[in-house]
Formats: sequence, C-alpha cells, structure tokens
Amino acid sequence: MGKSVKIIGKDKWISLSPRQKHSAIAKFAIFCINNNEVDDFFHHYNKLIAWAPIDRFYRPDWIGKEESLELFFSFHQKLSGQPIHYFRPEKDEDANLIWTPKNDISILLDQVLTPYNVGSILRLIDNFGFSELIHSTKGLNISNSNLKRAAMGTDQWIPIRYVSDLPNFIENSKTPVIGLEKTDNSIPIMEWKIPDKPFNLIIGNEAYGISKNIIDICSECVHIPMAGYKNSMNLSHAFAVISFYISIKKQNKLLNIVDI
Repeated sequence: MGKSVKIIGKDKWISLSPRQKHSAIAKFAIFCINNNEVDDFFHHYNKLIAWAPIDRFYRPDWIGKEESLELFFSFHQKLSGQPIHYFRPEKDEDANLIWTPKNDISILLDQVLTPYNVGSILRLIDNFGFSELIHSTKGLNISNSNLKRAAMGTDQWIPIRYVSDLPNFIENSKTPVIGLEKTDNSIPIMEWKIPDKPFNLIIGNEAYGISKNIIDICSECVHIPMAGYKNSMNLSHAFAVISFYISIKKQNKLLNIVDI
C-alpha cells in the first residue's frame, strides 16, 4: 500500500481506521526510502494528516529529512500494531554475496522460536564472522518479515541448516559443543578457556534456556556473571556478549597478547 498513498483520495483515506492509516504511512516511508522520494513523502504526509488528524511524528530540527524517514517509519509502524525494527533499504547485491567466515565456530539453536531473535543472531554471526547457523525448529520460516528485518540482509549469505534431531547431531559431532547457560558446573566467561580448535556454541530457548538433555551432552557450559536482581538476559544480548569475548580472545592470541 506504500505507493498507493500517492494517489489515494480524501474520502478513501478518511474511511481507513487509525491503524490502517499508520500502516499505510509506514509503508509509504519505506517506499520513499527505497525510491529516493524524500520530498514526496513530506508533501503527502502533511496532506494526509490535514485530511484526517492522527498521532503524528514531529521531525526535530537537527535531523535531516532523509534520515528522519527511518523515524517516521518506526513511529507509524508501532502505532499500526506491527513490530518495529530498524529498517534498512534493500540492496540487490546482497543476494550475490558469498560468505567467508573468519572463525570456525557454528552457532546452534535449541528451539529459539522468536523470528526477531533468530534474525538478530544471524546479524551477530555476520558481525563476528562465525561459520553458520544450525537450528532444529521445524517450521521456522526464514522468510518471516520480522526475522528478515532483524537480520538486515544477513539471511541471504549466512549458511543456515536444519537438523531434525539436535541431540543426535551433537553426540555425533566431531567438534566440542559449548552451551551458553548458567548451570551448577558452568564456567564464568572470564575464566573460560576458548578451544583452539573449531567448536559449536549452542543457545537455548527464550523461556527455559538449553534443554537438560542437551546440557548433559555438551562438552561444557559457560555463563555471563550478572550483578542485578534479574540474573537473566535476552538471548541475543547474551550471544553478543560472548561473541565479543571470543573475538577479543582470538585477536589477542593472534597478536601474542598475554591476558593479565
């Protein structure tokens, strides 16, 4: 509906529900970003708001028109009832990229069900140069819009594999499997000795973490010490922390820097 906002009539616009109006404006912002029609957006935006006043976004003076379209998108996307994620214009060349990992580390997911989290993990795999994503969630839709928004294109080149029996895959793996989970025997990441050889890092479900059956067959588990009362962290945030730690340790080793 993004492009149709340019030709929609006043009566038709007024007949739309508030959520439909916000959704149309969010899609129109995306259309204008992709087609470099910044001035068109503001012309039609002001006209539509005048026809049927709804909650609107006011651009701060210090933010340019072009970059502010991201904010208009997020503002109206939220009011449309849809999940809001950072929007990046699509690039056709992304589909032709070939992934060359810098770290021989595969990321395993034990029933991570939220598409946004899967997309965020894909983006982090790209950030830190890991090998691939392996999941066992039957029916996980890699084309899900929330997943793709969070992945920001990385789903097009990061290798993604589905395995139907994750415990069997782990037991037959020739590489160590490290669980990111707090257990009675888990190691704080600051004390964890990262394997010199390739390994798999497994992340668990949003609610219960890594299932007990899988914890029992992991080579070891590591956890992130926390100072607050909650003692839990969003899984993509936890993955970002340990990914950065792995990256720093490997870089220090390459530079022959000895930890103090």
